[in-house]
Amino acid sequence: MKYESYAFMILLFYGMNCFKASAQTLDQIIANHIKAIGGKEKIKQVKTVTIKMTTTNTITQPETVKLSVNSLTRITNGKGYRRDIESETEGVKTIQSECFTDNTGQISGWTTAPPMPGITEIAKGDFEPMSDTKPRSMSEQEYNAGKDQIYVGNPFINYPSKGMEVKLIKKFNGQYCIGVKTDFWARLYYIDITTFYITKIEENGMGGTKGVTIFKNYKNVSGIVFPHSIAINTYMPRGMADALFGHGASDLFDNPATAQNPKKDETPYIIMISTVTGITVNEPIDSSIYNFPED
Repeated sequence: MKYESYAFMILLFYGMNCFKASAQTLDQIIANHIKAIGGKEKIKQVKTVTIKMTTTNTITQPETVKLSVNSLTRITNGKGYRRDIESETEGVKTIQSECFTDNTGQISGWTTAPPMPGITEIAKGDFEPMSDTKPRSMSEQEYNAGKDQIYVGNPFINYPSKGMEVKLIKKFNGQYCIGVKTDFWARLYYIDITTFYITKIEENGMGGTKGVTIFKNYKNVSGIVFPHSIAINTYMPRGMADALFGHGASDLFDNPATAQNPKKDETPYIIMISTVTGITVNEPIDSSIYNFPED
């Protein structure tokens, strides 16, 4: 009996210590993630990144429509981000651009896409056509929703940050789920427990929509690891209540169970599948590309 009790205590002791060794704190998870994609010092040394991608956009309802586009993304680390998307329909080429800066110039962000209509505007038919490509300044909400893209390794490269609330929500299916919240958005980031790469991001959008971004095929480019396959699925609201009220960004962070988790057989309204065709690091980028386009 004494031997059995002694053996039990040894197993209990080592079991508890193994659990402590395997359990990761939020700080450790984020530190391991940054290390996995290149390390903080290496990332901070990155001056510029240029990314070329091809994307197939599929609208599934009411009829399936596909459109292939090419995009060029240029990032001056910590200072500016610009993405240009070129598409061609019936022989007519269109380029849409979006740009975010570090908020030190006259205009923080600009885009050639028209403002996203709200439910009221859609009901009245009172909104600009999506074909309009006239440059305009971004709204405060638009700018703050995407400004972190000027940083390589966002959002965790700047952790901890005064304007960002971060918490470890749960660990399941070989992933850590981390909630990130600002005054303007909230997202759930899923990090693989083995590679510490980001595998998925969930975010509640406008009008009750839900966005799920999946990252795959990570590759090392000049010491920094980037995903080379990105899929973005957009799910429409499931009813009028979701369309009018949705599940707010704060709900996703404070109570992740309120998220509109897609059903296994639920088809996204929009599917965007992007493949990276080229990435270069620290090649010169003319800073004037971030300026508001002159007429």
